[in-house]
Amino acid sequence: MAKGSEGGLIDKLKEVYVAFDAKNIVEQKNEINDPDILDYISYFNIMLLPEQRTEINLRIRYWLNEISEILQEGFVLTIDYGYSAQEYYNPDRPEGTLLCYHKHQVSDNPYEHIGEQDITAHVNFSSLKKWGEEFGLQTIGYCPQGTFLIALGIDEAITELYGNSPDYESEILKIKGLILPQAMGESHKVMIQYKGEGLPELKGFSLRNQINTL
Repeated sequence: MAKGSEGGLIDKLKEVYVAFDAKNIVEQKNEINDPDILDYISYFNIMLLPEQRTEINLRIRYWLNEISEILQEGFVLTIDYGYSAQEYYNPDRPEGTLLCYHKHQVSDNPYEHIGEQDITAHVNFSSLKKWGEEFGLQTIGYCPQGTFLIALGIDEAITELYGNSPDYESEILKIKGLILPQAMGESHKVMIQYKGEGLPELKGFSLRNQINTL
C-alpha cells in the first residue's frame, strides 16, 4: 500500500507498514526503500493525490513466472475484479480497492476480525500484461466479462441447454448476473495470455478487445 503526498512525486510517497504498540495494531508510514516498488511506481507513472491510498501487488510477477516455467504451450485465463493501471490509480479512487469480507459483511478495515475475514484487492491488469510478456506470455485479449461471454454465445448455449426446461427463467436470471454492466459483466475483466508459436485469435474477443488500454 502506498500513500501519496503533495505533488504525487515518488520521493513524497510513503509505504504503509503494520506494527503493534503492545495494545493495538497501528500503521506506520515510512519512506519507500524497495526498488521493485519504486520501479513499479515509475513504470506505471503513478501520481497520487495528497492522502490518497492504494495497493501495489508485486506477487503477481512471481506467480506469472511460476506459471511460465511450468507451461510449455497453452493459455492462461484470468477472470477477476480489476482495472488497467490508469483506471486503478485514478484520483477518483482515493481509498484504493482494498475490501474485507466477514460473514458476508463488507468493510474496508483490515484491522478487525483478525484471522477471521478475507482481505482482497483488485487486479492491475496492466501489470499482468507487462510481467507476463517478460516471461513469454503474450496477451491475446482483455475485455469485460459480459462482453466476453456474449461473444462466446452464452445466450445460445443457455437456450440450447434449458430452452425446454422449467428452469429456463431462473437460469436466464443467473446469466444476467454474469453479463449485465451493473452486475458482474463490467466489474469483472477477462484476460487471456498465450505461450507458444503464433498468436491465436479467440472468439471471446471478437466483439471487443481492450488490450490498447493496458
